[in-house]
Amino acid sequence: MGAEEIMEINHLTNRYNQAADSGDGKAFAETFTEDGILEMPGSDPIVGRSALEVSGDSFPQLIKGVRHWTNNQVVEINGNSATASCYLLLMSAGSPPNMMTSGSYSDELIKTDQGWKFAKRSVSLDS
Repeated sequence: MGAEEIMEINHLTNRYNQAADSGDGKAFAETFTEDGILEMPGSDPIVGRSALEVSGDSFPQLIKGVRHWTNNQVVEINGNSATASCYLLLMSAGSPPNMMTSGSYSDELIKTDQGWKFAKRSVSLDS
């Protein structure tokens, strides 16, 4: 397991966060494989890049000033696949900022010709 691959997966998580927070659905969807899956509590899984792009476009409208903060990422690489997990703080920017919830991500990743991508990303919330 190389440090470079772990950094690439960490960077993928950061790109996911910033794309979601800015409403860049195309960049959000591109963090997933073509048939990637996002599982969130209380909703049906979002499957495939087209559906993921729509979801990524709309996220900031659902929560004004949304900010994803992830940390304590643990990555296990096995050839061209990997699993990862990290903690999530979901905040709303403002004065003062508001912590909305906490939780965690559980990820299944695949190394593609375009680099590491989420095959499946599952969100679990604490509240």
